[in-house]
Amino acid sequence: GVREGKGIATFADGSIYDGLFKAGKREGIGTLSTSDGFVYEGAWLAGQMHGIGHAKYANGDIYVGSFVNGQRAGQGTMTFSDGEVFDGIWKDGDPVTAAE
Repeated sequence: GVREGKGIATFADGSIYDGLFKAGKREGIGTLSTSDGFVYEGAWLAGQMHGIGHAKYANGDIYVGSFVNGQRAGQGTMTFSDGEVFDGIWKDGDPVTAAE
């Protein structure tokens, strides 16, 4: 009675997940598209973005790199919609600057 293996799930909020499931949660490689324009392609663990992935945000920003427990963490590159680029270390979803 739980999702297991490869599949596509459509949720009440309009989001769609196409990928692997384990014990009913997103786990493995998959793509999530939300109704607000967010798209994530990459690794999942226990239902959260975890591992290497590619995220395109509704505002046009694009992040390629590592995620931990659903947050940008570790090495990654964000190309902002205005053309600015941050390539470096992320922690809890935010870039780590030299002052930190």
